[in-house]
Amino acid sequence: MGGGTPFVDREGRYRLVIPSGFIQVRSDAGEAAFARPAGDVPRLFEISVQVPPNQVDLDMVARMQAQEVGKIAPFQLDPVVVASTPACALTFDFTPAGGPLLRHRRVVVVRPDGRMIFLLTAHAPRELFERYGSEFAAFFESFHMGIGQ
Repeated sequence: MGGGTPFVDREGRYRLVIPSGFIQVRSDAGEAAFARPAGDVPRLFEISVQVPPNQVDLDMVARMQAQEVGKIAPFQLDPVVVASTPACALTFDFTPAGGPLLRHRRVVVVRPDGRMIFLLTAHAPRELFERYGSEFAAFFESFHMGIGQ
């Protein structure tokens, strides 16, 4: 990623590295988002933390995500490994209201105890997505689970 800024969730649930030139644009209780400043090719990284009411496993969460994404767009589902943990990635194209056609890659990681779900998503214009693939991969690879609740 050629540098970047370490980011640690304020509750200690995860840490990752934000690429150089990105700024934090949102930070809520369970979400954070980082984007390139205006004027650059629009790229966005988001992370969402979900605490399910019951213990879950990756297959269960992958099915739920596939069902959710399948309502809006065709997708490709691939097994991946993130932070030495089996995960899955959904890749799909979607046009937000009034926006350009974007390619999304959502990586789903379930904490080994099944008590926390991490959704890491990268977005960019579809025609430029591959150009920034190494940047997206570095973002996903920098993710590490913490011990926070």
